Formats: sequence, C-alpha cells, structure tokens
Amino acid sequence: MYWKNFEINYQQLSNDYLNSIPVSESLVEFLDEIKNLSIYKDQDEKFKNILEMGCGVGSFTEYLAKNYQRVVGCDISETAIKKAKAKFLTLPNIEFKSLNAQNVGESFPLDSFDLVIDSHLLHHLLNANERAIYFKGLKSLVRPNGLILIETPYLSKNNIFTEKFSLDDTGILWESIDEVRNQDQYCELKKMDGSYYLPKWRLMDFLSLEDEIKKSGLVIKYFMVLENKKIIPDKDRNYSMLCDPGIVRIVASKE
Repeated sequence: MYWKNFEINYQQLSNDYLNSIPVSESLVEFLDEIKNLSIYKDQDEKFKNILEMGCGVGSFTEYLAKNYQRVVGCDISETAIKKAKAKFLTLPNIEFKSLNAQNVGESFPLDSFDLVIDSHLLHHLLNANERAIYFKGLKSLVRPNGLILIETPYLSKNNIFTEKFSLDDTGILWESIDEVRNQDQYCELKKMDGSYYLPKWRLMDFLSLEDEIKKSGLVIKYFMVLENKKIIPDKDRNYSMLCDPGIVRIVASKE
C-alpha cells in the first residue's frame, strides 16, 4: 500500500529538517476559532482527553499538551513516532502511537476522547472506502457530544499545479520525485511523460466531502470554506499561491 511511502519520506528527511517543522499556525487558528463557539464553550471543562491523528514528529501535539490534560498523537510513520517520543520524553501528558488510520477505531476503547483533531491527515486517504473506515473509527472513539476537527484542502476549478504535480481524473494529486534508485522501494509508483510520480493527496470538492462525513453517521456542527486560506502542496515552497487549494474546516460530533 502507498502508506509505505510516508515511512520512506520520513527516513529520507534530515534530523535538522524534522526538528525545524513548526507548529501549524492554521490548526492553531482553527482550534482557537472553535473555542469561541458554543459547541465548545458550553462544555469547555469536559475537554481533557485529546487525540491527534497524523501527528508527524509532534509539533502540534506539544502545543496541545500545553493546553489539555492528556494528548495522544498517532501517525503511520514509525520513524516520525520514534522521533516524537525522543523529542518530548519529558512531557508526562503526551503519548505517541504508530497507527494506521484504518485501525484507529479498534485501537482505543469506545468513547475514549473528548476532542479529536485530524492534523491534515484526511487528504492522504486516497479512496472512499479508506475514508469511510476512518470516519467510522473516529465516531467510535469520540464521546457523545465530543468534537472531531478536520481541516483539509478541497478541489476547485481554480486549482492549477506546476509541472511537479499531476492531477488525475479521480482527484488524486501525483507528485514527481527527483530520483528513483529502486522502483520496488515505493508503492504505486507511476511513470508519466518520462518522470516518476507518487500519489500525494486526494482532493475532493467540499460538497462530496460533506456527504461522506454525513454517511458515516457523524453530525456536522460547523462547516467553513476558506478559499483564500491555502494548504501548500510543495514542501519546498514556503509561500502560498492563488492557484493552491483552499481549505475547508469541519467540526463533526457523535450525538
């Protein structure tokens, strides 16, 4: 499965790069935004146990740990989790777990968490079945009236990608890689126009995404499309462009 590619990517990144990954300002802004809404404020004191899906090396996990009683960070990459554990060893209220998003529902007891944050993981799930299993898992482990926060890029007609990327008819965004020493090392490697590409994101229009979440049995409490706030597809670029995907912010709940 293409999940193996995430592990390869983390193994290839330098320690300096991994140590310099900043806290996502967009996720901090999103969380602060939700804290001002009644769906959060009316039960503020009840948000103690937090789950972050797609925690990477733990930059945002650390931020959460400063604000909540207990935080569990999960990521598919064992390399990322090993790095996070070593980096935040002295923080007693953080746990890190290497976990495939497909298995999240069976990895924790029912109603374990008050707040679940999808830390830019959702758009890495390439097919509808994977997303359905993921949503079902999140629904099982968030408590009744607990909240699930999702921030993800969405597909629009204004998206234009550089030659480094290729968007196919199914909404999968492919990214070219500079060097392939061993083709068998990667999953779902594709050759197009003389270059090798790996699947990066699955971009959906926001109405289709809304429909998938509702079909899972979750109740949408908040849905905001932000066309001018971008998620940058190119890790080598630290500035956004008008043609980059905008984001949608969603808060869902189990009632």
